[in-house]
Amino acid sequence: MSAPLFDAKQVRRAFSRSAASYDAAAQLQHAVEARLLESLDYLDDPALQREPPQRVLDLGCGTGRASIAMQKRWPKAQIVSLDLALPMLRQARGTSARSTGWLSNPFARKPAQVCADARALPLAEASVDVLFSNLCVQWVEDLDALFAGFRRVLKPNGLLLVSTFGPETLWELRDAFAHADAAPHVSPFADIAGFGDALVRAGFRQPVLDREEETTHYPDLPALMRELRAMADYDLDIDYRIVSIVQMAPESVEVGDPTPAADSSVEPASPETRPALTSINVSRAGGDAVVTVTLGIGESVFSGQAAGPSAQIHRPRIVGQATLAALTELLGIPAQIESSQVIEVGVRDVAITTLTLEIPRLGEQILCGSALVRGDAEDAVARSVLAAVNRRLSG
Repeated sequence: MSAPLFDAKQVRRAFSRSAASYDAAAQLQHAVEARLLESLDYLDDPALQREPPQRVLDLGCGTGRASIAMQKRWPKAQIVSLDLALPMLRQARGTSARSTGWLSNPFARKPAQVCADARALPLAEASVDVLFSNLCVQWVEDLDALFAGFRRVLKPNGLLLVSTFGPETLWELRDAFAHADAAPHVSPFADIAGFGDALVRAGFRQPVLDREEETTHYPDLPALMRELRAMADYDLDIDYRIVSIVQMAPESVEVGDPTPAADSSVEPASPETRPALTSINVSRAGGDAVVTVTLGIGESVFSGQAAGPSAQIHRPRIVGQATLAALTELLGIPAQIESSQVIEVGVRDVAITTLTLEIPRLGEQILCGSALVRGDAEDAVARSVLAAVNRRLSG
């Protein structure tokens, strides 16, 4: 039997030793955490008529920043801050004590700290409304067992939000070591397909997976290694490229979109220059449907057109292609629609579009955007394309 890829005891000791220095070094973790927290906005959408969550689990809470943010969002909820490393929980308790200024509501609760292993959650079945985990699950090798535990504690209609590192994390460092010897100096991480398969096997229906790339520059190798050791005094491979996974539990719907990182190949756009949907026109020519999408960008107007079979099943993809065609001049780089569809999840319909961009020096990037259908499915599909592209443009 081969040794486990990650030794839980070593992981606990490593993060225990780095607890005091973690926040000062974990800039990428904080950025990913902020984007994952943004995905919670849809829970407060009045149109969904959802009750505020009663119990929220922050799994792998670290120093407790996300727990504080979620307690502020839902003052009456029980926020459970769970981490494998007890010194991290002590830091989280200190973070909570320093953040009590916003707890002006005398009935507001403080996060409760629990020291436990993610692989054996000490929570009752169907007791959690929201399970939030930022850059933690990559240290667990058995994803099937992990996600089965998640499924057990989540309530029906609950929400699972997870971010993790992908297989290209620190690929430059891995490549450099490969020229020195054959030993695996950089830990491997599961790819997005592996995560999706594990979620489905655990019983999650229609998982929504978003892949992002984050590039961090260091002046030299020692600077990178100092940051890694400050975050975890162990040979843990943190930073560079990540895979973010947003997964809805049964009967739920995810209406957020990915937040790809800015890079020098795509000029960030101000709110005034982001594309906005102006009109959609659908006509028929023989057996085909012809879709024309018009976008307004500042004072300029751009139109794109696409055609395809007139059957309704093909309409989302045609609308997505027309929307992307209108964006061609603005993007200035090759782009294409991979998939576009309108799906029913629970009581709502959601348009989800996946597209690819060919970024110079970085290669192919996959973006995914989604939008609630509020009357017109074609309008929602176009907005799902813009959701992905606007995030890229805004950096």
